[in-house]
Amino acid sequence: MASTVFRVDPASGEVTGTIDVPIMQAVGDGSLWGANGDAVQRIDPESGAVQEAIPIDRAQDVAIDGSEVWVLVSVRSSDPTLFYPIAGTAALRLIDVATNHVVGEPAALEDLQPIAIAAGEDGAWVADYDAGMLTRIEVVR
Repeated sequence: MASTVFRVDPASGEVTGTIDVPIMQAVGDGSLWGANGDAVQRIDPESGAVQEAIPIDRAQDVAIDGSEVWVLVSVRSSDPTLFYPIAGTAALRLIDVATNHVVGEPAALEDLQPIAIAAGEDGAWVADYDAGMLTRIEVVR
């Protein structure tokens, strides 16, 4: 399923073009970024073409801070058909934008239903959803 990205002129606020991309969750380092199942895609903002597919199992969401792309890895389930999350199987991964490679070891999260990630100069924040409400935000560095 493709997403449409609108290019907007910041001076006038007018839409100057659109492109269709496979998925987009973050913008940074001259690229569009999106988690797509078992890979993170780096997408050319001019053409919408995937420039790189970086393999990461269970890639769920991405956030960018400078030269780091943070990837939220979803939990594994103990059942192949129903969602029974296994504590400790969610994680954060880092991608170096200069090399398009995953760097370092995964940072394990105890969250059962991590739903969102944001990044800033102090690290990454992960929001966990449990029992119908936001239950925790964790800063990871």
